[in-house]
Amino acid sequence: TSPNVLYQIDINPMKTGGNALTLAQIEIPTIRTYDYFMGNCISIDGKYVYIADTGLTTGNIIRRYLLTTPYDITTLQPHDKQLTYTSSYTGVTSFICISSDGTIFYARRTGAIEKFILSTPWDISTATLSQSIATPQQDTMVIDPNGTRFICWRYNVGTVYEYTMSVPHDLSTATQTATTGFPLQQPSGWLALSGVYTTDGQYLFTHYPPGAGRPGLKPQSDNEGGSLTSTARASPEGCARRSAAEASPVQRNPIG
Repeated sequence: TSPNVLYQIDINPMKTGGNALTLAQIEIPTIRTYDYFMGNCISIDGKYVYIADTGLTTGNIIRRYLLTTPYDITTLQPHDKQLTYTSSYTGVTSFICISSDGTIFYARRTGAIEKFILSTPWDISTATLSQSIATPQQDTMVIDPNGTRFICWRYNVGTVYEYTMSVPHDLSTATQTATTGFPLQQPSGWLALSGVYTTDGQYLFTHYPPGAGRPGLKPQSDNEGGSLTSTARASPEGCARRSAAEASPVQRNPIG
């Protein structure tokens, strides 16, 4: 699939055993600076889409795009704000997420999570690096909206790790609290690349590349939407309601 296409997908039919529906797809109106368009997310009010332009080494640009009609990617405008930064960690930025008030931004790189503070809500150009935490051999992440826990996994290893933050949104207080085997794994060995919770916290949907790299979505039956121990919780910030999903290179197709 083209690495420059943004997809909007309706996952609601999957709750009752149906198939996800592609609502729209558009060409991303930006020429990439680095290797891939990868992590992406949408603001809770549906006004902004954020997309990571990321390299295999340390380069990153996070761009903000305005939707003139909330949640409708066909109304996406050229980017108006961006953050360019060099990470202390190598690997692509496979996941990004912004808090419901637009003041905290997370970027997930291979083996690390980085947290940024936005001095002006929703304006990614005002972000400054606040914290980072190393999580070796884990490169995909889903975080709770209250900032008290997150789960992450390596895209080709069937183990999911859960971390709890004793102080909300404080990565320095994160401790690993649970692990579990992932319920879905492709015969080729490729695993789910990213995930999103529904707003009611009942379902966790994961995105993985079936066959020759074509994007696919699966609802997870393992404590759907809950913690690894069974407690249900809400969707990650910036990933509520209809999700904006982008197709990345073959075998790297996260939905955000």
